[in-house]
Amino acid sequence: MKNTALNFLRRANGFAWRLTSATVKSVLVRWGRRTLPFATRCVWLHPRPGVPPLMLLDRIKVSAPLTAIAAGDHPTLELVRQALEDAAQPPRATLRGLEQRLREVLRSHQGTLERNAYLTGLRAKPIPIAEDAERLSLPPAFCRFLYYLVRAMHPALVVELGTAHGVSASHMLTAMEESGHGHLHTIDGDPARRRLAVHNLQAVLSSKRVTSHVGMFAHVLPPLLASVDGPVDLAFDDGDHQPASTLANFQLLFPRLRSGGVLVIDDINHLTGVAEVWQAIVQESGLAASVEINGRVGVCIKR
Repeated sequence: MKNTALNFLRRANGFAWRLTSATVKSVLVRWGRRTLPFATRCVWLHPRPGVPPLMLLDRIKVSAPLTAIAAGDHPTLELVRQALEDAAQPPRATLRGLEQRLREVLRSHQGTLERNAYLTGLRAKPIPIAEDAERLSLPPAFCRFLYYLVRAMHPALVVELGTAHGVSASHMLTAMEESGHGHLHTIDGDPARRRLAVHNLQAVLSSKRVTSHVGMFAHVLPPLLASVDGPVDLAFDDGDHQPASTLANFQLLFPRLRSGGVLVIDDINHLTGVAEVWQAIVQESGLAASVEINGRVGVCIKR
């Protein structure tokens, strides 16, 4: 009996010695792959108040296309979560048809966008229109998220900063047309892209629920917000992804959001330094909750 007990203790001690961080990580990986909600193809982490988020995404190489870390609490969070889960599923017939039409229209453009001295990045030199559209357009999963979010929120007023080629706008407008409610104001600082976007939107949707504006956000947005009736329900900032302008856009838009209104910001970890601005935004006292999606898109919900 004594020898049996000693052998058991030796084995137990050996197991404890081998219980290293690598072992724990291996256990977490196996557990995560079996238990995380892959059926929904969306991982949603919402830590309790005061508890830092457990970054399972770094330790468990999840294969879900959309992963989100939420902070705070608000009923709108449930709409965001459901929109993400819907966006992670295979697209419904409406979205398949829209995205097919968009691909055909975008590929049909010939020629190049010439250099624009007022713009940096891709437009600092001539670029084929089709290539410009491919590089600038929001990935399909995020466009579908905007579509489902509009369907869930039924917004009366939506503002988009950065029309580009009209891909994300077409998804939001499709949801508005289905509900028969809402209007989108979309702004772009590049007259050439804005003309292309208007053409694309008319080609794939021909909606009367959109007003296109051209000009710098700092010049166009204040008079636009002063001219519209009521608060903004949903805003999407997909502008130049510079820290100063991202903060300025937030300072203009956030006070005009209704309670429970949503501001979506693309490229919150952009190399230009937007990450610091995003960290400042999530500390804003008027913020009820925030969500980070795939480390790229930030969602702010007003208190």
